[in-house]
Amino acid sequence: MIEVKNLKKEFVQNGKPLEILSGISTEFKKGERVAILGPSGSGKSTFLRCLNLLEKPTSGSIIFEGKDITSPGFDINMLRREIGMVFQHFNLFPHLTVLENIILAPVSLKIMPAEEAKEKARKLLRKVGLEDKENTFPRHLSGGQKQRVAIVRALIMNPKVLLFDEPTSALDPEMVGEVVSVMADIAKEGMTMIFVTHEMNFVKNLASRVLFMDGGNIAFDGKPEEMFENCKNERVNIFLSNSAIETENLARKFASKLKGNEVIAFYGDLGAGKTAFTRGVADFFGLKDEVSSPTFALVNEYSSEKAKIYHFDMYRINTLEDLESTGFFDYLGRGIILVEWSENIKEYLPEDLIEIKISKTGENSREIEIIGGDFNENFSG
Repeated sequence: MIEVKNLKKEFVQNGKPLEILSGISTEFKKGERVAILGPSGSGKSTFLRCLNLLEKPTSGSIIFEGKDITSPGFDINMLRREIGMVFQHFNLFPHLTVLENIILAPVSLKIMPAEEAKEKARKLLRKVGLEDKENTFPRHLSGGQKQRVAIVRALIMNPKVLLFDEPTSALDPEMVGEVVSVMADIAKEGMTMIFVTHEMNFVKNLASRVLFMDGGNIAFDGKPEEMFENCKNERVNIFLSNSAIETENLARKFASKLKGNEVIAFYGDLGAGKTAFTRGVADFFGLKDEVSSPTFALVNEYSSEKAKIYHFDMYRINTLEDLESTGFFDYLGRGIILVEWSENIKEYLPEDLIEIKISKTGENSREIEIIGGDFNENFSG
């Protein structure tokens, strides 16, 4: 479907050429869901943007359905109808309503009449659960809602391929699940999808193939399970060990020692890795739900044949009355209870709880201390 041959891209920095892509060759087949991973500066987003000529390659060629889109005079407007793009920061027009944002391109490019575009837009909005937002302006939408609108805006053009540039990185953790759910639904319909991301759980659940980029080259090309479970590439393993994946792996080992009725109190700043740790615990017990922060729900419940997990967020809990309103005491003894912002309810927690303190020691590194029960361990990485 898309064949990339010896693709190079250079920028000029301080009057000197800076090579970003170093002669990439690969192929994307119809229906594939390809995740592009790699450290900052590896060329991921530049490569993605070259695929629909938002960045013009310095040399090399990109063949889309038998046509060289890098050849002079190629119809870029046609290309961008067939290879859609969803951006990290939504790029919605603030002065237009949701419906107006969605129909702007197909109507302006005379792809379809306004009424037909509106009808199709409404169908797509229903599909992503935003049918009541068509007259809403972007400033009144959550981050997750804005990204779903951006996805609809791309879908209305009937693309053959969808590109996603960090579609969840600008979202609060609790918003990630709703966007991933929409993308999963699109994938089930056979859409070819290529996405740059740092969300490892996202990769594991959605991707059929992974490209790992480093220094403008593809260092790994294979299935997600090959990368996560038995990768021989040292650079990939270093990258994974410095990410949330290591936190999840530690959590799986921790979960293997649980009896199934513990209370676990988390301590750590926003973004420290509490939700990643919870994902690892849930994954050990065979839970397939998309684990997310329970900031607004106060409690998320995950259940399988092996265990029940209750994931609380006590950030807004200030009094015993507030705590009782969450039903917290009714959950005790019914399963594994994980509590974020546990310092707000410390005096009401049982004495035999397990405490997990997570501290970020760098951009991609953490220190994790586990105390209580049969644990007294300290990890860093």
